[in-house]
Amino acid sequence: MKDSIIRARVNVKSLAAEAKIIRKEMTKVKTYQKEMLYFHKLDKVRPEARIAQLALGYLRNKPRSVIEKTSKKVDVERLRRKLIIFTEQPVSLVDLTAWLNT
Repeated sequence: MKDSIIRARVNVKSLAAEAKIIRKEMTKVKTYQKEMLYFHKLDKVRPEARIAQLALGYLRNKPRSVIEKTSKKVDVERLRRKLIIFTEQPVSLVDLTAWLNT
C-alpha cells in the first residue's frame, strides 16, 4: 500500500507542476496560444488532478468529505482506473462507491 501512496503523491505533484508551468507559459505567449493553454489546463489537467487527489485520499483511508467539500459528481470508472494504476490490483466498485458517499 505504501508504494501506491507514493505513486499517487508523485502523480498529484506532477499534475500540480504541469498547471504551474502552464500558468507561467501563458504569460509568454499570444492570445490564441494563451487560450489553448488555458483550456488544456481547465479541461484536461484540472479534472485529472482532482481524480488523482481523490485516489490519494482513498488510499490513505480519508473520507471524501475531508478531501473536498463539494459534492460534485465523480467519474467512478475513471477513479477506479486511476486506483488500479496506483495499486496494480483490482478495486471494488462497491467499496469505491461507498467511500464516495462518505
